[in-house]
Amino acid sequence: EPLLCTYGARVDVYGSDGATESCVWLTIRQDARRFNPPPCEANAHLNREAAKELIRRLQTWLDTDGAR
Repeated sequence: EPLLCTYGARVDVYGSDGATESCVWLTIRQDARRFNPPPCEANAHLNREAAKELIRRLQTWLDTDGAR
């Protein structure tokens, strides 16, 4: 099930079937009904190392700035 950000953009996380190593896709889709710019999409294909780094950075934010 997608995650909706505070501005309504949809965030999807799913495994990469075609990758030769264990990877994950992150996709963020902006809804044209909620934003003035046209709808858009951004994708990131992360290997395990990059996914762990993303988790570490998010956890650091949650433990510091996100605690407000």
